[in-house]
Amino acid sequence: MKGISKLVIVILCLTIVLTSCKKAEGQRENTDQDTNSTMTVSSLRGRDIKSPEYLEYSGNLLSMQDVTIMPAVSGVVAKIYADEGSFVKKGGLIALLDQQEFEIGLSQAKNQYESARLAYEQSKIDFERTQKLYESKSISDAQYEGLKLKHQITENQMKMAQDGLNMAKKRFDDTYIRAPFDCYITNRLVSVGTRVNMMPPTPMFRIVDINNLQFKISVPVAEISNFSEGENVEIFFKDMDIKVNEPIYKIVKDVDPRSMSSQVIIKIDNRKYDHRLKSGLFGTARIYSEALKNTYILEKKYLTKAENGKGTIYVVQGGVARARDIQYREINAVSVRVISGLSDEDIIITSGLNIIKDGRVVSIAK
Repeated sequence: MKGISKLVIVILCLTIVLTSCKKAEGQRENTDQDTNSTMTVSSLRGRDIKSPEYLEYSGNLLSMQDVTIMPAVSGVVAKIYADEGSFVKKGGLIALLDQQEFEIGLSQAKNQYESARLAYEQSKIDFERTQKLYESKSISDAQYEGLKLKHQITENQMKMAQDGLNMAKKRFDDTYIRAPFDCYITNRLVSVGTRVNMMPPTPMFRIVDINNLQFKISVPVAEISNFSEGENVEIFFKDMDIKVNEPIYKIVKDVDPRSMSSQVIIKIDNRKYDHRLKSGLFGTARIYSEALKNTYILEKKYLTKAENGKGTIYVVQGGVARARDIQYREINAVSVRVISGLSDEDIIITSGLNIIKDGRVVSIAK
């Protein structure tokens, strides 16, 4: 019985081994058939994903200066010379505060200064006489020092009165509310009779600089190397049908962590365009770069390998899939800019990338 049991066990083992061998052979045959069979794939032409030789970004035109006018002295608005929408030249009058109180203060300061000046002039004459007497030893040291001190005090009092007069003049001048630069009045916040305060300051007008404008765009960090300060940018304002070419004024070094982009600022002198450009206009900026020539925009999902700016794609050559090494730069979470390894005529395989092998016979889906 023991001999029969051993024989049965041996037969079972042989059966299992033979079955496994047949399965393995069948799998090899299937694999060979898959490799040799034609695989239908989707594709892209290199020319269809070729990048233009420029980068294009949208942005808004803003004033370099957007200012709220507040009074330097407290008072009551007596007159208003410019309303919303008015254009005012630098130094032009916008409003006037009631001047009666300031005229009185200025008159008092003038009188105080004149009194101090006359006292100083008399003290100067007296001191000059005292010096002669002192030199001739007609008066004592104590008398001389006393008169010298009196003269110095009157001189200081005159200087203080001069400072007071200058301050009174400034306060009087501050009743004239003037434009600090060529501007448009965008908001009038007071009326005749409104009481305005220096502290806390009362907003009176909101004005914007119309000469100096800035166009801001957000550029992905991966593309910021294509920009440099001083380089010309072409900006088109469709609503006004105006195209301008202006240099980059500033590239902001700080990166927005949410969008991974930096701001590029283009400064525009609106006087060159007869003040036709307005703050708030929407525009499109283009920057041309040699570095963008013969580059291609490809979705990351079509790379079978991607690391440190180097990757692998599959292209069709003579009806066969071939692995192709490329170099690229990140654009965003979806796309890369291929900078070498591609040409206009290349056919890039875009499907079956998880199973395709180098040398596989392929046909392109129509």
